[in-house]
Amino acid sequence: MGRKTYESVGKPLPNRTSIVITNNQDFKVPEGHMVAHSLEEAIQLCIGKKLDNVFIIGGAEIYKQALPIADELMVTEVNAMPDGDVFFPEIDKNEWKVVSTTSYFKDEKNEYDFDFVVYKKSKP
Repeated sequence: MGRKTYESVGKPLPNRTSIVITNNQDFKVPEGHMVAHSLEEAIQLCIGKKLDNVFIIGGAEIYKQALPIADELMVTEVNAMPDGDVFFPEIDKNEWKVVSTTSYFKDEKNEYDFDFVVYKKSKP
C-alpha cells in the first residue's frame, strides 16, 4: 500500500504483512512489516518471500502502476458519487472481464448499496 493509504488506516492491517511504498527514506513501520521505495521494490520483496498471493490496496497512484501487471481485480463498486479528487483507474472492459458480482444493500454498517466485483484479465 502507499504511504497515504497506510497513514489513513493508521496501522498495519491485522493478520498480514504490510509493505508500505514511500519515497521517504526515513519512513518507519512496526516490526514484521516493511518499507519499499517503489512498486518494483515491493514486488521483489514479495517474490523473496515466495508468497502465493499479493494484494495491492491503494492508493490511486499505486493502483495505476499495478494495473498493467495485475491478473485479477477485486473491486468494491459503491453506488454513490461522493466528492473526491482521487479515483481508481478506469477499468478497460476490453482487457478485463467480470467473473463474479455480489450485490449488497445499505444497512446499519454501510451507507450505500455496493457490489463486490471480481475481474480477470482477458487472454489475448
